[in-house]
Formats: sequence, C-alpha cells, structure tokens
Amino acid sequence: MKRILFIILALCVLFISCDDTPSIENESSSELSSEQESMGYEYILNTSTLKYHAQFCSVIPTIKEENRSTTTNIEFYIERGYVPCEKCILR
Repeated sequence: MKRILFIILALCVLFISCDDTPSIENESSSELSSEQESMGYEYILNTSTLKYHAQFCSVIPTIKEENRSTTTNIEFYIERGYVPCEKCILR
C-alpha cells in the first residue's frame, strides 16, 4: 500500500513540475512582457541600423543576412545604443 501511495505522489509531483510551460500570448502586443524577457525571448538584431525586432516582425526578411543577429539579452544591446523597431515593438 505504501508503495502505491509513493508512486501516486511521485506522479503528482512530476505532473505538477512539468506543467510550467509558458502560455501563448498575443504576439501583436505593443510591448513584450517581462515574462517573455525572463524566459529568454529571442530578439532579432539589425547590426547595421542598430534596431531590434520581435520574432514576428515583417521587417526581418528585408534584413541582410550579414546584418542579422539574435539575442535573448536585449538590455545588453539597449545599453549599447540599439533601439526598438517602430513596426513591431513600438506600435
């Protein structure tokens, strides 16, 4: 009986700990949430214009491959002069 209770308890703990998947948020929001930033949300950088973009931005396909980079630490790049895209971040 103890063994069955232990297995049930272990399964409950496993189920609860696996249920921390992020919820899908509306990508068209004007600002990315702090939860996305803390989860390592990936931004697209244009190293030529010093602008950063959300992953869904319509401008990304126009960025030349040699000018494109990605980061999850946007604060680092903001401190170095990068500014948000007017189309995807500042709408």
